[in-house]
Amino acid sequence: MTLKAARGRPSDPAKQAAIFQAARTLFFRAGPQGMTMEAVARDARVSKVTVYAYYANRDALIQAIIADVQQRLFASLRLPVDDTAGVRRSLTAFGVALLEFLCSEDCVLLYRALSSPAPIPADIRQMLYQQGPLATIAALAALLQRLDERGLLCVPDSAVAAEQLMGMWRGALHESLVFQQGDPPTAAELEQRVQAGLDTFIRAFGRPR
Repeated sequence: MTLKAARGRPSDPAKQAAIFQAARTLFFRAGPQGMTMEAVARDARVSKVTVYAYYANRDALIQAIIADVQQRLFASLRLPVDDTAGVRRSLTAFGVALLEFLCSEDCVLLYRALSSPAPIPADIRQMLYQQGPLATIAALAALLQRLDERGLLCVPDSAVAAEQLMGMWRGALHESLVFQQGDPPTAAELEQRVQAGLDTFIRAFGRPR
């Protein structure tokens, strides 16, 4: 995460962690509209001046939270891929991580907050879209492009293929959790869903022998 250090003051890791955790909880529970610098300072039990010592503004806090999610989510896209089995391992790990996040309580509560009547500035909505769904598609597309160049897949348009694969995985799963109160799928159910999507994807984009 990107932090802004206060001039002349030593960094305090405990305060940094408390501020970030308070902001993260507020962001997912109350949405960006509820994650004010005042609320972060209150929940982190620090002064507002201390929050500004590490983060220039609310946008910087939101970007740090998104970067933290991306670091966890995109880790599997950096796994070494040397053969067809490696392709499946990497894509399976990413698909499971993606669905686990989409089905998490954090993500479901965030989407409910984004659908609430409380106004959200257009620039923040745009940032969430660009650094959320669009960045995820771009990260997966970059991997698919590399696999195409190495001859492990045949992907004429990596961005389109990334959207198609993510669409097969996601289906209406996320929406069913956002609009209903049911239990999230089990780990085994998510794995089965990812594997079924990959079967279709590899039949369409796998290199012929």
